Amino acid sequence: MLYRKEESSITTIFMLLDEPTGNLDSLNEAIILRSLKEEAKDKTVILVSHRRSTVRIADEIIEMKEGERENMIKTTMKIDGMMCGMCEAHVCRKAVPSAKKVTASRSKKEASFLTEGAVNNDSLKASIDATGYTCLDITSTTYEKKGLFGRK
Repeated sequence: MLYRKEESSITTIFMLLDEPTGNLDSLNEAIILRSLKEEAKDKTVILVSHRRSTVRIADEIIEMKEGERENMIKTTMKIDGMMCGMCEAHVCRKAVPSAKKVTASRSKKEASFLTEGAVNNDSLKASIDATGYTCLDITSTTYEKKGLFGRK
């Protein structure tokens, strides 16, 4: 735990809990979670657990699979006037700062990226068009990570 000293007492401002109820029965889990919810007020808490019953007290749940966030959105744009892949990747990062795994192909005339949530297509198109390129089409799909050699 990370502590901040306030006058003469020590107050916790951050808690990291890794499987805090991993080997408890459901009754004891409920008791611990009730206490944790009270103790966690006005604090940042990162709670790691495989049990849905444990994370139900969280304000936000982030699901991970094989080291990557699940439920990512892949957005692909068809762009006319592309000169080089690096320039288009830069344009995507500027238009959507939260974009991850940005790729662009001049020969395919497309650029794609991943985001944690849906992107506003109208503002994305306006951002691309403002650069002098023409955004022809935008499609978004749920991203599925491929395994070794493209297998799932």
